[in-house]
Amino acid sequence: MASLYMRARRQSFGEAGREVGVVTTVPCLASIWRDLATLFREHAEDSVAIAYERCAEDLEECIRERVLETVTLEEAAEAGGYSYSHLQHLVAEGKIENVGGKGSPRIRRSAIPTKPGQGTPLARSKADLVDLSLVRHRSGGEG
Repeated sequence: MASLYMRARRQSFGEAGREVGVVTTVPCLASIWRDLATLFREHAEDSVAIAYERCAEDLEECIRERVLETVTLEEAAEAGGYSYSHLQHLVAEGKIENVGGKGSPRIRRSAIPTKPGQGTPLARSKADLVDLSLVRHRSGGEG
């Protein structure tokens, strides 16, 4: 089974799978896991295939929840580096959708603008890395 796993890694990550083996976006990871599940199922490794499918489903559900999650402007300010008042101004101008009520604005976590130089994805929390991946995935950019 180890050689099947390495073949699957090369198929998903490229020929240098072991050395390169970096997933650039979280949404791509679910797709890779589904590809691996298919490969393992083709080789009669159903229990491994089921495990990969369940992991992909769990990840996709987590992504859906994260995309829909809303935060206060205070939380957004902390996460993105912009001040509360700047975010308030962006909401008032309609540049960021207010998904909260009037007088208690909330924005989607995936819409939080990030101030340039506000750290690298590696310096952020895993949750913020998920958001960064989602934004890049939706915009067609590299992760």
